[in-house]
Amino acid sequence: MGNLGYRWWPESWLINWGPMVSYTKNWSFEDILVDEMTSTGVNFNFARALRLNLGVNRDMERYGGLNFDKTSYSFGGNTSTFQEATFGGYFTYGDQVRYSASPFLGTGSTGSIFMTIRPLERVQSQINVRTSNLIDPFSDSEVFDVKIYRAQSTYQFTDRFLFRNIMQFDTFSRKLGANVLFTYRVNSGTVFFIGYDDRYQQGDLILDTNNDPLHHRNPRFFTTDLVRTNRAFFSKISYLFRY
Repeated sequence: MGNLGYRWWPESWLINWGPMVSYTKNWSFEDILVDEMTSTGVNFNFARALRLNLGVNRDMERYGGLNFDKTSYSFGGNTSTFQEATFGGYFTYGDQVRYSASPFLGTGSTGSIFMTIRPLERVQSQINVRTSNLIDPFSDSEVFDVKIYRAQSTYQFTDRFLFRNIMQFDTFSRKLGANVLFTYRVNSGTVFFIGYDDRYQQGDLILDTNNDPLHHRNPRFFTTDLVRTNRAFFSKISYLFRY
């Protein structure tokens, strides 16, 4: 594994910029090459905490006993110009491996947009949208198109007492998750947690194969409404023993 880069410092609104290159190889314990990654790109750092990057990857990935040569292109950036908010994102397009019993190399993209908001000193919310899709080159059809929406909010009541809430929705599996957690920190080594977790999924996507001798993928519910699949209350205490 190796990394090499160079930076120029114009000392203007463009604080610094420069190219970089990295190279990585990974072998299995059987001495089989499983990954070979070559990455080149250029990074820009602007005034007012604005960062941009462009890159090209040429990789070899071994999966299912097959070697796949992949080329992808990416760009991304973020800014924390404002104290109350941070914005950013990235996008990658190129070759992707379909991880299945019969893997193949398709064309797809992955991306993410994120935002952190701090309207008050004790309040912080993080919003993230991730997307991924894959096209089968043999039939030119879409294998999947996934979008995951996630929001996490925290409220710091005191230096010791914290509230956190997470909401997440997966458009592919049509799953919705909600999680609430209260944390009380007694000291640096002793923390008490209590929380609640709720899970839902679209009814006709909840499959029942346990009672089917032919192992057909039969839906348990014939409805497109969200149906609760799991609900749990939990608590935990963490204590640090010193001796």
